[in-house]
Amino acid sequence: MSVFISATLLIRDDDINHSEEAMTITAHTVSFHQCHDEELLSLSEVSEILKTPENTLRRWRQIGRGPRFFKIGRRLVTTVGDVRQFMREQRLAAQPVIPAPRRP
Repeated sequence: MSVFISATLLIRDDDINHSEEAMTITAHTVSFHQCHDEELLSLSEVSEILKTPENTLRRWRQIGRGPRFFKIGRRLVTTVGDVRQFMREQRLAAQPVIPAPRRP
């Protein structure tokens, strides 16, 4: 899974005509596995990574399941580390605690 990173800069040229011009700078696409644990992910990015609808993630947040989300201003975000931790927990929960008995 890759996360697309982009930024928009607003440049003001006071010397020429006092106009503002928006310029978009797009960084390269970064693989989820190459991201640092403290990098922030939006709800839609997590939805893509987990292949889960955004509304499901919202419901999980309300009932205390899923990755830990928090707000920065109005934006709902989580960290790459929290998503990785949630994925580990799900993988471990899917493994049986006691192996099934072998049949002779």
